[in-house]
Amino acid sequence: MIIQQAILHIVDDDNNQLICTQHLLDLDDNAIYQYIETVLTKLQSTNTKSAQLPQESQVYQILTYPDFNFVEKTIELANIWHELIATCQGNSGDFLMVQFNDNNQEHMAFIRLMHQSAMTHFLDYKQEQLINTLQMNNNLLPKPTSPLREAIIINMNTWHVCLLEKKEKIDGKQRYYLSEDFLQLTHTALSTADSIKCVKKIVNSFAKQLPQDIFTTMADLQNVMYQNLADDQQLEVEKIGQQLFGSFPEVKEQYLTEVKKLPIEQKEVTNAAPLLKKYEKQKFKLDNGIEIAIPIEVYQNKDIVEFITNDNGTISVLIKNIDEIKNKF
Repeated sequence: MIIQQAILHIVDDDNNQLICTQHLLDLDDNAIYQYIETVLTKLQSTNTKSAQLPQESQVYQILTYPDFNFVEKTIELANIWHELIATCQGNSGDFLMVQFNDNNQEHMAFIRLMHQSAMTHFLDYKQEQLINTLQMNNNLLPKPTSPLREAIIINMNTWHVCLLEKKEKIDGKQRYYLSEDFLQLTHTALSTADSIKCVKKIVNSFAKQLPQDIFTTMADLQNVMYQNLADDQQLEVEKIGQQLFGSFPEVKEQYLTEVKKLPIEQKEVTNAAPLLKKYEKQKFKLDNGIEIAIPIEVYQNKDIVEFITNDNGTISVLIKNIDEIKNKF
């Protein structure tokens, strides 16, 4: 990643006024460069929505003006963004806008750095005496590794958009104003994390139709998803359905019908590592309070662990061939 230009347009919380600058941030200052680079890296590792920026979008029109001027364009975009949220109470933040190159692709990032409050020391004088006191500062920027609330990355070669947004109350209604009003997107695809949640919900709704316990079906789903992400770096919902319901064609068709209703984009998962870590162990909680975590690579090895359905309908968990047990206290 090479950061080429960056600018910060700030919001005065006292009167909710946008204050735009005419000067770029000094990227020769290592602290500034490191802050921006860390924020961008954090954003790129976040599960975001996906979309294609339409040519009719005001953002597209501004970014494709002849004689592109970074400062002027960011001021124009910051004013549009701020005007959309001018009536929102709370959640104030500054606008960090960055042009950078990543893998020989030009990108623009628009990030709302939400203000934070904290006490700081304050130096004052009273009757010629020095006074050290505390004062609340309500305009602190977040740490670069803090979770972001609203951010956009636009690939200016392909006009693909990665979007992180929250609903805001605009004109009395909760809405995704960034995608609907600022970017004017006609379609957005769910983030990978949200796609997984939807697939889990759909599979769980059909699990009772299978001749096995629901917990087994959900464990199989986790195994299939893990292998899908590890081998292909993609979340392919149709492939998941084939692997999970291949022997049950009627259930498979029901599953495919439901997932096609969702805005799930089968795309490369750019940062699968956090998801792989999350799903690398099968975790079970038994009704007697016992919790078990089984590495996914040994879950299906019956020489190591076996789930047995007893004649009375209860389930036994048999763990085999143990050489050593360590207490993790």
